[in-house]
Amino acid sequence: MCMDMENKLKYILDILFILLVVGCFDDEGNYSYIKISDIELSGIEKDYRKYSMQDSLIIPVTVKTEYDKSDLRYVWFIYKGSDMESVDTIRRGRDLVYPVVEDEGEYTVVLKVQNTVNQYAEYASTNLIVETAFSRGFYILKATESGGTELDFRSEDGKMGYNLLEKVLENPLTGFPKVLAQMMNYPYVDKMTNRKVVGHALGITTEDDVCLIGVKDMSLIHDRRTLFFGDNNTGKPGRFFRGMMKEHYLSGDGCYSIGAGDGMFGQQLSTGRFAYPSSISGGSKWLVYDRASWGFMYWDEEAKRFLHVSYNGEVTAFENGDGYYKPNDIRDELLYMGVSHYAGANDVYAVFQAPRVTERKLYKMKITSGSNPIDQEGTKVMDVAMKFNYASHYAICSYSSPIIYYIVEEEGGSKLYSYSFVSNKEVLVALQGLPEGESINFVSNRFWGAFGDTKYKFDYLVIGTTAGQGDYTLSMYEMVGGLPNGEPVIQFSGMGEVVDIQYMSPVFNETWEWQLGDYGLSY
Repeated sequence: MCMDMENKLKYILDILFILLVVGCFDDEGNYSYIKISDIELSGIEKDYRKYSMQDSLIIPVTVKTEYDKSDLRYVWFIYKGSDMESVDTIRRGRDLVYPVVEDEGEYTVVLKVQNTVNQYAEYASTNLIVETAFSRGFYILKATESGGTELDFRSEDGKMGYNLLEKVLENPLTGFPKVLAQMMNYPYVDKMTNRKVVGHALGITTEDDVCLIGVKDMSLIHDRRTLFFGDNNTGKPGRFFRGMMKEHYLSGDGCYSIGAGDGMFGQQLSTGRFAYPSSISGGSKWLVYDRASWGFMYWDEEAKRFLHVSYNGEVTAFENGDGYYKPNDIRDELLYMGVSHYAGANDVYAVFQAPRVTERKLYKMKITSGSNPIDQEGTKVMDVAMKFNYASHYAICSYSSPIIYYIVEEEGGSKLYSYSFVSNKEVLVALQGLPEGESINFVSNRFWGAFGDTKYKFDYLVIGTTAGQGDYTLSMYEMVGGLPNGEPVIQFSGMGEVVDIQYMSPVFNETWEWQLGDYGLSY
């Protein structure tokens, strides 16, 4: 039952009453006085994690008081985040038994215990983290045998779900898969209630198609037919990505933007549909995040240039300036781009291949919004003898070491190498526990340490292998100094070719902290 305005006002007045009591009863002179604060509550844990529509929140409370317990009244409230307008009363009574029906997310549960004689009240609160069967775990974007796009899922307890798009969309997405993106607190219209809501989503792009899937129940939020207003979505799909103020979609048409989150900074909730792209067109799947400016730098594969999008969705082009390496009119092909945050840095590295040559170029860049971002002293042509020039896949080590990983096909099978940006040395990386006889075809550094979800913090080197029979095995290693430490801590298998992987969590705070934390934009 929702609290009406009178009850909400009384709730606020109760808090003011407590402050007044503290001020009125400091004087302990030699005369009679009433001891008011005589209710002690225990038995309530700091936080609880429950599955929506499956679990009940059960909290037996111990009350220590000198008051007559028949004079005490108990009321339990629940609200999401800091939204006091959404306060609901969920129980009247001491012990809480509450079937959890809320959508995934973070909630505050409050117990108010009040003496009905003197009106003194004591409060206790706890955090309720609501999850669904699909809200926490690893999602795997993969190519099917026919060249379409599918999605697998591994939950936190190791349960697997295969070919989820077939269940959601009735068919796999068309086109070879490109990117799987975390779209936290994405705004959309709930089809069941016809109300504007926010929820965590997966943004999927392929060579030909796009869609947004809600992770709370694996429902379709938008496909290419509903994602845009009007007929303005003809550009080649790039990727989705989430910024501080905006949700974005990048394509050959340019960068589309809508307001992000649940009314942060007074923004009105969006329908989740995009209108017109930025006036500067062009894009691709390659994008990196700058923790200093909360902006992004991305590659325009049509005009062969780097572009910048600010935290509020403004797109700008870089100036060429002096020097040999310029951010515009690059003749080479971009093979990979990623960012290293090692030791607090924001160093971007891009791998280019020039036509008709063996040696590849390694660009080092700083994300800026105006001047040439390319560090010309740190940019180099790699020695022709290095394995680096023959790699099929690259991946930056995001935090634990200033290195880049890459896969090289050699006689006797595929191998994983690393190259140090500091020592300029290339080394073979030893991998324990891989399935015998399988070839390496995927590498990525996946991490999670979002503010408020540190219980699930990790930093894994992810290796994908295949036996060449349309199958995959993913092995996740804990790392020491950027190198895998021992056997895989997580290992699972499925059918298809792995292209991307993302971790999803129901916990995400609309605060500044997540911008400085390990929100997982990495490759």
